[in-house]
Formats: sequence, structure tokens, C-alpha cells
Amino acid sequence: MKKFLIIILFFLSQIFHTQKCNCENHPELKKIISCKPQIFKNNAKVFWQYNCNSSWLIFQNKHSKKKLFSLEKDLISLTNRLGYSNIEEYKHSFLVEYRVISGCCQSPEYILHNKNNGNVIKKLGTILYKGQANHKIPFILTLKSLTCIFYTDLNTNKINYFYLKKGMLEKIMLQNNYLSTDNIFDKIEMQNNIIVLYYETFNKKKHRQRKTIKIDLKKIH
Repeated sequence: MKKFLIIILFFLSQIFHTQKCNCENHPELKKIISCKPQIFKNNAKVFWQYNCNSSWLIFQNKHSKKKLFSLEKDLISLTNRLGYSNIEEYKHSFLVEYRVISGCCQSPEYILHNKNNGNVIKKLGTILYKGQANHKIPFILTLKSLTCIFYTDLNTNKINYFYLKKGMLEKIMLQNNYLSTDNIFDKIEMQNNIIVLYYETFNKKKHRQRKTIKIDLKKIH
């Protein structure tokens, strides 16, 4: 009898799950939205669900379940292309790419979440540089505002702030007729544990100058 009840409950749970990943009026959504969970090493997971009225991203562990993000009816077909997308797991957190618009031409923002409870640790801003697989410490460099760059250690979630001179980036954008901060740094590279950000500006004689901002990672770690 007990075994029979377990089987019934299993099938009911599957039916219930399917109901939250289905819209009879728009069967094409099955090809757009995968409800397969992304399971972290601590057994917490994130997964999409949807019906005909909205789509939503869920974080769940053995203690709780919460909604991280949702799209309303008119935007369901943009799931994974607008808002939360591309989730990467790290030691104590997961990093989410947040697409402000669908398509061209604005860089996504990044949001760091606690892997144990799903809470937002910090909204990091737009990406400038991301540590490669061969780096000992995974990190991301982001532009939080026109006066601040974040260096985030993705192992410890520690964030270092690098403040820029007030008005500096606005001046660069104005001189170069940039419409977005995405264009400010035309080249970013790693040189012996120093991140170098290149940009162009003009001197008082209106001659173009190439300048850099350097962030020494040895001074951080």
C-alpha cells in the first residue's frame, strides 16, 4: 500500500510539474523554454517554469523555494533573451547575466546570488573583463557606475571598489561621441597580474591621446 501511494504521488508530482511548463495556446514555447533544472554542487537548483500568462525562474533548496525573476505574458517568448540568462556556479555563489534588452546593442548587467539561499549578494553592473579558466582565482571586473569599477572575487564574493575621477568617463564619452559606456574602453587585457584598460581622450591642444587605467591584482590578493 505504501509503495502504491509513493508511485501515485510521483506521477501526481510529474503532472503538476508539467502543468507549470506548458501553454496549450503556444506549444512553440517548449522549444524556447527548458524546464530542466540546473543543479549546483550543494544540491540547490534553479529552473524555469511557465504557463500562458508568464514565465519565471525558481531557486530551490531543501529548505525553501523562491522566485528570482519573471516575464509577463507579452514577453514569455523572450525568456533567456531578456532578463535572467546564462547562470554560472561558483564556490559560494552563482553569477547571472541580466540582459537589459533583447538583442543589440547594450551590454548585459551581472548579478551575484548566494548559492545557499538564492539571495542577491550584489548587482555588479556591466562586464569589463572576466578571469579566464587558467587564472587561479575566478573573478569578474565590472563597471558599476561612471565613477566606480568593481573587482569581484568569485570564490569569496569579496568586492573591491576602484573609484574613478568624477567626470572622467563622461568627458571621454563626450569627446568621442560615445552613446554608451560600452565604448569607453576599446581594449582590456591582462599583463602579469595587472588588468590594463585602454581608452582614448584629447589633450588641451585637441590631440588624441591613448591612456590606460591599471588594476594590480597582487595588491588585492
